[in-house]
This record gives sequence, C-alpha cells and structure tokens, in this order.
Amino acid sequence: MNGLDAIAMNQLARMPERHRRTTDETAGRMFAGVARAIRRLRLPAVRGTVLQPETSAR
Repeated sequence: MNGLDAIAMNQLARMPERHRRTTDETAGRMFAGVARAIRRLRLPAVRGTVLQPETSAR
C-alpha cells in the first residue's frame, strides 16, 4: 500500500455512513456505464453496424 492508498483508506474510514453509501452507488453507476460501453463495442455485428477503421489524413 502506498501513501495515496493509506490516505484514501483513512478518508473512507472517517466518512459518515450515508456518504460512504453514496460513494458506493456512484462507483456502481460508473462501473455499469463502463460495462455498457464495452458491451456496445463487443457486439457491433449483432446490431448490424460495422466499426470502420480510422483513415489517416494524409
């Protein structure tokens, strides 16, 4: 554990329960958003769209 981890753990330990719960909910929403984005990227053929490779602007 580095210094930043120790600081974060200390702040979390001193945080009131309602704030800690809100922090967990925010992290859950962020994780759900990332998971949704990954699913969208992994299933382009099912939705009928094709990801085009970027073309260089030469």
